[in-house]
Amino acid sequence: MTLARSLPLLLLAAAACGTAEARDAARPADALPAWSAPVPITSLFGATRGRDPRIAALAVDAGGRPHALVADDADGDGVADVLLHAWMQGADWSAAERLDVSPGLSDGARLVADGAGGVHAVWYEHTRPGTPPRSADALLHRVWRGGAWGAPSVVRAAADSLDMPLTHLDAALDARGRLHLVHETAAGLAESVWAHGRWGEAVPTGRDGATPALAPGAGVMAYVAGWAEAHGGRGSSDVLVRARRADGTWDEPVPVHVDPREYSHLPQLATAGDGTLHAVWLETRGGEVTPRRLMHARAADGRRWSPAVEITPPQTEGQILYSPRLSVDGRGRVLLVFTRFGDGGVGRPTHWQMRLGAEGWSPAERLFAALGESDSEIETARGADGVLWAVFKSGDGVYYAARARP
Repeated sequence: MTLARSLPLLLLAAAACGTAEARDAARPADALPAWSAPVPITSLFGATRGRDPRIAALAVDAGGRPHALVADDADGDGVADVLLHAWMQGADWSAAERLDVSPGLSDGARLVADGAGGVHAVWYEHTRPGTPPRSADALLHRVWRGGAWGAPSVVRAAADSLDMPLTHLDAALDARGRLHLVHETAAGLAESVWAHGRWGEAVPTGRDGATPALAPGAGVMAYVAGWAEAHGGRGSSDVLVRARRADGTWDEPVPVHVDPREYSHLPQLATAGDGTLHAVWLETRGGEVTPRRLMHARAADGRRWSPAVEITPPQTEGQILYSPRLSVDGRGRVLLVFTRFGDGGVGRPTHWQMRLGAEGWSPAERLFAALGESDSEIETARGADGVLWAVFKSGDGVYYAARARP
């Protein structure tokens, strides 16, 4: 889609703004959010060079402005090696700015907004000349304030070429404003904390674990690990959760869901307005490797979890699922946005949303269907004003942003 073809969407979005508040006020409490017409992020036209760039992270700063990171595989070797940042300035987006610092791997990025107007970016990077460029050897951190990024700092440097075999991480602020980062190492998960302008030493949290997720407040952590295999069962990946003790250390792992026949993927955590903690993840069916089911469990304190239940909507039955994203809107309601790939996993993806209400999960509703199929994952984030933002890439390669008021 050219910029000229995108102008009708811009005009539609502007016309919709005048009636948004009245429309939202009339919606039932458990209704799915009404998203604005998607607006093209014009600064990203032509900014990427790779064949399959994707939305890597999204955050909303204290001023209500969304910030997006795009991961690009510029040299086509199958791993991301460029991180591009753009943020909303008034009615338009800033020019795309490169965030990473070297030509090798740059992946696993997360964005976290703090209460003082800053935005923190953390990611894995390849920095050492003469080592394999497709591997990570450092965790880096930069802070955006006042419209500009500060210099990168090293969270943790790899001990050797095998120390960072995977590139998953998650980050969250605690009640005191400290940034907690849980990341993968060859020895298992580890946690690093940024406070008073510096990073502390990485502290191992266990011998196993992958794809970690931190709850808001950094008091609960979810991840997948081979619990069943470690306890005499068949090999699998199961969802485990750990809660933080008063002294800052972690409780022993609690299995939220263990099925030695299946594999769990990409757990997500969110805390509803009533304080209930919710976990959603993807699950295989029939021992396949690709996930085709959505699962949900809840807990009052992060330690005692309900039995896991399947919440896969009929519209996606049997299809490959990816990119689950949990959000909580300004009214404290839990929203799940996820991606469904086409038949056989070869078609382009589509995006869907479900809301958790008093009677359970709503039917799934397709997002942004007027734009056709998508071309990547979708990222969501909420601002301090309760407005939800979504950023995604359409099937014709155009990046879009949309918002939903609480």
